[in-house]
Amino acid sequence: MSDLPSAISSRANRSEDVGRVAQSAILLLDDDPGLVAVVRPLLEALRPRRLAVDTAVEQASTHLDAIEPDVLLLGSRGPAHVGLAVLADLRGSERWRDLPVIVLVAHGDAEARRRAFALGASDFVDRSPDATDLHWRLRNALGFKAYQDRLLRRDPLTGLPNRAEFLRRVQSVLVRAAVDGGADDSRSVVVLDIDRFRQINDGLGHAAGDALLVAVAQRLAEVMASSVGADRRAEGSGTTPWLARTDRDRFLALLPGSPGAPRHDAAVAALLAAMDRPFHLDRREFHLSTSLGIAWYPAHGERAEVLMQHAEIALEQAKRRGGRSVARFGPGMLSRANERLAMENQLHYAIRRDELCLHYQPKVDCATLRMVGVESLIRWQHPDLGLLSPQRFIPLAEEAGLIDAIGEWAIREACRQGAAWMKAGLPILDVAVNLSAAQLLRGDFAATVARSLSDSGFDPRRLTLELTESMLMTAGDQGRRTLESVKALGVALSLDDFGTGYSPLTYLRQLPIDEIKIDRSFVHGLPAARQNAAIAAAVIQLAGALGLQAVAEGVESTAELTFLRRFPGCRFQGYLFSKPVAAEALTAMLESMGARSGQ
Repeated sequence: MSDLPSAISSRANRSEDVGRVAQSAILLLDDDPGLVAVVRPLLEALRPRRLAVDTAVEQASTHLDAIEPDVLLLGSRGPAHVGLAVLADLRGSERWRDLPVIVLVAHGDAEARRRAFALGASDFVDRSPDATDLHWRLRNALGFKAYQDRLLRRDPLTGLPNRAEFLRRVQSVLVRAAVDGGADDSRSVVVLDIDRFRQINDGLGHAAGDALLVAVAQRLAEVMASSVGADRRAEGSGTTPWLARTDRDRFLALLPGSPGAPRHDAAVAALLAAMDRPFHLDRREFHLSTSLGIAWYPAHGERAEVLMQHAEIALEQAKRRGGRSVARFGPGMLSRANERLAMENQLHYAIRRDELCLHYQPKVDCATLRMVGVESLIRWQHPDLGLLSPQRFIPLAEEAGLIDAIGEWAIREACRQGAAWMKAGLPILDVAVNLSAAQLLRGDFAATVARSLSDSGFDPRRLTLELTESMLMTAGDQGRRTLESVKALGVALSLDDFGTGYSPLTYLRQLPIDEIKIDRSFVHGLPAARQNAAIAAAVIQLAGALGLQAVAEGVESTAELTFLRRFPGCRFQGYLFSKPVAAEALTAMLESMGARSGQ
């Protein structure tokens, strides 16, 4: 025999195994009355919860439906016996395919054993069994079934209930609530999602990511026990709050009451506060946050699956607001979710149907007012909705896992267009492309950029990749390594939205940045806005001291431009010069300026 019994016994002690037999329902099917007369007393001595014996083996399905056994003892007298046909039918049945089946075979009948094993027998026992041997095999078969059940009901990483088990438990609570009624029978299903965990996990590595998930599960379980469990016990309620894990970074919780109820609101606040505290792992500190979606019984559904669906729809609304957000399901969310799903499906085909396009906003020298570069900005020419800005579809692309493909297309198209302008004899322009954190986490990203440059013939020195501080925080060490590889190609790097994060100076020191872009919030109202004026001047002077190019974003007034022209070498973008325009319109702008290369 295999080592399976010892593996099982390591997970459950002997007393548990003995008790498991006593709590089980056993069915014995064998068409030999003599064997039944021998085995039945042995089974009765084990005092199972239920014992059924029958010699009509061919009517196995009837017996199984009536008894619903935990284990089946099935007789077989040779490889062609009807018992093996029954075994084959069981393993082909969705309902009974996992039922432990111990086949009774004659001593030395190797062919019957081989055939039964091939058909899926769980174990074998001699047709003249020893009482101890029979008990031992029953214990192990039932122990293995219990172990399988745990695997089916539990998340193997955290030990929490999984999605299926959570739904089963929630449904039982809802059924009791419907039967009992009462003024306060509401229950809330909460879906918790760790913000930006995929990027964190890719940056840390999966082993560290798993350890972090275990720490999150432990902390959430403690919160549930302290903030909810104590209240329910104090009031003598039979309703127990549950926590479960489903998917990679998503947890589920069942809370008493609905939004507005003190216990419910306190529990939600406690969950958020728990995630605000830093996590410590291998002497490193991690700051996480979570977004929550909430739906409640009976307002949003009377079945667990419906409540789950509505809570997940609310969660997507919360995630669109940014990190650490809570959204409660509302009727309008369902129609919006269906619209987003339809748009997501269409987005899958947008690239192959050539529906994506780039618009270009000029970067202009403040002193000469000459266009020196452009920033490429993606648009979607939707067949029904018209031209869509990236705010309408980039979040969908990130959720659907399409952001890599779209980002790669944007780089390829920007390089192609830049090369086309050069070949047309137009002024040589720097072309900037915005990146995503997902691209920085790809190990082959530098190769993707190199391929786009090679295929198009565009000068690498004219390509600028723009990134933000939040993106760098998400991408971590992997992102920095990727940028170093890209920089080795001769490509320029630009730090966008400079000054809006926590540590922009750190990135100037750590990364080979060539350009910093002053966020529009510091440009607005210049020079009358004194604080903005001081910050903008300081950033431009810092860039000059470090040998970096400074670009002011969002310039919309002559006064703002006049202020910026005080600083030699400064560049600007904004509606004062031009909104983002299609490639054809930008080409016309260049031609109308009469600025041919070499002139």
